Amino acid sequence: MKNKAPFPRIPKITQEIINAIDNKKLLIFVGAGVSKLYGYPKWIELGSILIDKAIEEGIITYSEKETLLNGGFSPMEIVTIMANKFDTNRKDSGVEHIINELSDDKNKNKRLSNRIAKYLSTYNSLVITTNADTSLDGTKYFKDRYILNDFTKFKSGPHNFFSLIHLHGCIKEPESLVFTSEQYAKAYTIGSTFGQNLSSLFNDNEWVILFLGYGVAEFELIRYFIKDKNTDVKRLFLVQGYLEKDVVKRNLDDDFYNSLGIRLLPYSREKHDYMGLVDVLQSWDKDVRKRTLAGSITRQKVIDDIVSQPPTKESVIIINNMVNKHG
Repeated sequence: MKNKAPFPRIPKITQEIINAIDNKKLLIFVGAGVSKLYGYPKWIELGSILIDKAIEEGIITYSEKETLLNGGFSPMEIVTIMANKFDTNRKDSGVEHIINELSDDKNKNKRLSNRIAKYLSTYNSLVITTNADTSLDGTKYFKDRYILNDFTKFKSGPHNFFSLIHLHGCIKEPESLVFTSEQYAKAYTIGSTFGQNLSSLFNDNEWVILFLGYGVAEFELIRYFIKDKNTDVKRLFLVQGYLEKDVVKRNLDDDFYNSLGIRLLPYSREKHDYMGLVDVLQSWDKDVRKRTLAGSITRQKVIDDIVSQPPTKESVIIINNMVNKHG
């Protein structure tokens, strides 16, 4: 008998997320792993691109390149160093190079970014992204877009749902960007306005938060802001992809995320790699439409319309099918 796969192709959407959608209390955090799906570089790739440009222009040596790539520097440190190198040696800044890489439409899958935006819009939620690219902005599915890297205007009430908030700024407004170590250190200081509001958001028991496209490295930044870690009520969820060989890694990840009060929702990467996340969102899109209050109201209206008329063979079949399918 064939062994059971260690990870499901589609993890089950939790009742907590369903309830949050109905109550307009779901926040979706979209990280770099989502932008990677439709062609934008992740941090480590962006650092490598900047290093190669600097080599071409004689700004750094091959010894410096080797040290940067193999010397234990974090991706953020590499991007920071290279931005400073360009600032020192060229008229145009390192941030401009970063913006050029994130603005280039070459090889960007706009159809896929539209699909993802469509699925996210089903969740009746605010979408907060730490990505600076504008792929989701360029779709029709969000009513409002905010460039908001300091959270000073963030309140749950004024925003329309299906809104998109750029937490670290946006390439359309370079002065808003949070990219270098210095910018992150300033923003993520616990006593800063940004830090206080982020802490309040993560520890407000009314919100349920779903993380998409995030990994351990990203949570190294925000783990200090999550205080309510030992509650039995799960409010923080992370969708993460794994290969079959990653059972040990998954268990270690589970330990790490549990320490932050985050429930891991793993899916299998065996067939579609990280594109499996799109399969998850597509499946959840259908599930949300069936299980949320809006879907229930729609079904009830159909039933009411049918029972208000004299019964027919066809109407009995329709109602029976709906009851059997949805309960």
